[in-house]
Amino acid sequence: MKSPTLVVVVLATILISVMAGCGPSSVQATETPEEVARRELPIWLQGIHTSYGIQSDQEVATATLGTPFEVRTLLPGAITSYRPGQALKNTFQQDTYLEFPIVVNGEGRGLLTVAQRGGRWEVVGLGKQALARDLVEFQKQKGNTNEPFQLVRVDSMFGNFVLEGDQGKEVLIPMTRVRGLDEAPELYLRKPQPARDLIPKLAKALAGLEN
Repeated sequence: MKSPTLVVVVLATILISVMAGCGPSSVQATETPEEVARRELPIWLQGIHTSYGIQSDQEVATATLGTPFEVRTLLPGAITSYRPGQALKNTFQQDTYLEFPIVVNGEGRGLLTVAQRGGRWEVVGLGKQALARDLVEFQKQKGNTNEPFQLVRVDSMFGNFVLEGDQGKEVLIPMTRVRGLDEAPELYLRKPQPARDLIPKLAKALAGLEN
């Protein structure tokens, strides 16, 4: 016959195992980025929503998420070594995060950043109100789609570009001002440009920033 102490230890071990399997870490490990974003959105908006032009708790309750943007980073070395016609997908830094536009009354109010950490998805940031507004307007023009959009970042130049087009014939759409670019912003903002034309301009601007 087992001693009472041994029985208690066994039961406690089973209970801990069950609780561990039902905890937040286990739930997040199986959740998709979309599920994590939907669950965490109200929590992130509470207490700071007025900073994003959201006027009331009712608007917080009605906030929704737009189609996410898969983020790709274009590093300075990839810009300077780029050759026209080269497939951009081979030049990106491999990122594992998405930006979800926060939409209230049809307007973009911010971006909820969901990243993969330790094998699971989690929300790591909220911000970029101006960029969110432009990205939501872009999505409206494109119509309904369930496929994620591609967002290319050039952090050293504060550039954000929507990526479209087939491999080797990509088009970049600047959504923010690009640091160092000689052209006036109104000449390039939200205007599709072939990557083979735009990236050499970025390389020239980057060289000017480094000198």
